[in-house]
Amino acid sequence: MIKYRLLTPEELELFEKEFIDYLVVNSITADDWIKIKTTDNAKAKRILSLFSDVVLEKVLRQAQYLKKVNRDSIMCFHFQSQQIVMVGLQASDKQEIDCYLNGKNTDISKLQLLSSTKKYTRQSELEMFDMIEKGAVISDGSMYKKLWLLATENAT
Repeated sequence: MIKYRLLTPEELELFEKEFIDYLVVNSITADDWIKIKTTDNAKAKRILSLFSDVVLEKVLRQAQYLKKVNRDSIMCFHFQSQQIVMVGLQASDKQEIDCYLNGKNTDISKLQLLSSTKKYTRQSELEMFDMIEKGAVISDGSMYKKLWLLATENAT
């Protein structure tokens, strides 16, 4: 059973070299792979499922930050060892969020600063994957750090 999801054809193309290495490690030659694809669709799908899980698990383990931008909010998440920390901004209208995202002068009083923590209820990579499936994207953490500083400044 697949843990995450199958990689899309575009994603598989990006990981072509890694897939070839994966086949080699599993003693599947190029000729074997061609034969499997044409004669045993279920086996080919199992191989692709296992490879997809390996790739996605690696990507998720390396990620520490997610970001989700909606019409009226920005939510940033830091996946720490025991918990997820969220900081975000909520606005009454899209224009305020757009101004903040574009670095324009924003009346910060029109933005509500949000923060919370959540202990993991299961493996952190599964929590992260579910959030990505719901629209969050992996980020470099710069927006999280900016909002965290804003939150700590406003707390004092």
